[in-house]
Amino acid sequence: MYFHKEKHTHHCNRINLTIADIIGKYNSEIRGMYNYYRIATDISSKMGKYKYYHYSSMAATIARKEVSSITKVIKKYGIDVPRKHGTGTRKIIGVNYETKTGSKTMTYFNEPLIYLNQPKKWLKETNEIYYKKPLVIKRLENCRCELCGIQSSIPGDFAVHHIKKLKSLKDKYFKANIITPYWVQRMIELNRRTLIVCKKCHKDIHFGKEI
Repeated sequence: MYFHKEKHTHHCNRINLTIADIIGKYNSEIRGMYNYYRIATDISSKMGKYKYYHYSSMAATIARKEVSSITKVIKKYGIDVPRKHGTGTRKIIGVNYETKTGSKTMTYFNEPLIYLNQPKKWLKETNEIYYKKPLVIKRLENCRCELCGIQSSIPGDFAVHHIKKLKSLKDKYFKANIITPYWVQRMIELNRRTLIVCKKCHKDIHFGKEI
């Protein structure tokens, strides 16, 4: 909650944070909001109002933390930044801090609210990244038994035989010096916990028959 009844308000849960952390929290929020809505044509007008209340809320939170006023907070933490329109500078709340590479400055979000005409990635590109077919599905679609080699044009003629851990198979057969079934050898050879098998081979595996 950053404003109530058209008036900005402080954020109680952030009063105990450091000034840098308070600014960082607010920056993460405004930057995330902007990145999400930047493809909206009215981004400047809508986000401009939100940004005003958001910034005022941050100033009020710091003022509450230091038992001070917003005017005094701006005077104490205000950092001069160039104006986006016209000449001169204006003050934005921020902090100077030290890093291994030297002194740095962090102010409240000060990027222009510009409409992005084209998303960074189209939906098709995103789908290609996040909805890629799992390898096991591709293997099923090959319609070929990975044990006996039989082929079919019907994917339903095949099943996926799977185990929890490949190591358990190795321990059961190799360490115990037991004759290793071919399906176990095949799984170890492929280094997979799944095996695409025809119905006959699948049945033979479960009944412990030699394959």
